[in-house]
Amino acid sequence: MDTPVTRNAVLILYILLPNRATAEEPKCYSRFDYDEKMIEKMIRAEIKLEEFAKRMDLNDAAVSDLKTDFRNEIQLTKEDVATDLNDFIQKYVSNTTDGGWSDWSSWNTCPITCGVSMVTRSRSCDNPAPRVFGRQCLGNDQEWKTCEVLKCQAKSMEKIAFYASIKVDIDGTTANKPFVFNNVITNVGGGYDPSTGVFTARTDGIFVFSLTVRQWSSSSKGNEGHFSIKKGDTVVMKVYPDMHNRDNEFDSASGTTVLELRKGDTVYVVADDSGNYIEGSEALSTFFSGYLIG
Repeated sequence: MDTPVTRNAVLILYILLPNRATAEEPKCYSRFDYDEKMIEKMIRAEIKLEEFAKRMDLNDAAVSDLKTDFRNEIQLTKEDVATDLNDFIQKYVSNTTDGGWSDWSSWNTCPITCGVSMVTRSRSCDNPAPRVFGRQCLGNDQEWKTCEVLKCQAKSMEKIAFYASIKVDIDGTTANKPFVFNNVITNVGGGYDPSTGVFTARTDGIFVFSLTVRQWSSSSKGNEGHFSIKKGDTVVMKVYPDMHNRDNEFDSASGTTVLELRKGDTVYVVADDSGNYIEGSEALSTFFSGYLIG
């Protein structure tokens, strides 16, 4: 049998045989037996090499086929995706509607009756409303601005003011008894009662009160006096006419106070001591006044 494998084996044998025969020839075999076995081993090795090469060729072919199938599958997938995307665009995107704003509503009513506040107005993203994948409206759906009721204070604040003096002299005061200023000149709002000498607040607010007392001195009536404005039972201001121990002289003392009152609070004037002589017949020399400032 003359094959490529046999010829190659014989050639290798003749190249290697002299050295191997000399160095490794077994003592129990003939040289012919040894050569024959070497040739068989070489033949078997050559056959295995050829089988391995064939398998490699087969594997290359299989890999090539796999690559081809994979490329075809990718192409088909691309085509399917393109078709589905086109269908999606036709079905949805082509029917998309972007949103549009409605007209602004009217400004709402200012929530206060006096001072400064805020009012709002609104609009809706429904003209038209966004559809499918349409864009929402850009901007705010509400706006704010200040509202002012500038004249409310003048309209809402009650006008309260009074001014009264005494008509005749008081010949001997009574301690802690309200002075009755019975000569009423101004009484806007009706807060002052000329029969009792007591002012009663008809609203909450800040009030200013003034008092002037003119006293005549004598050894029997006293040479100085102490007079107070009281809020309820609390003294809030004092005035002190003082003749410095001289008889038959007059002295006046005045004072002003600012009070925060609640509706129903009372304010009046008293003498701290009894027996003082108060000038009244001299026009408007002893008086009591008050008014609302806010």
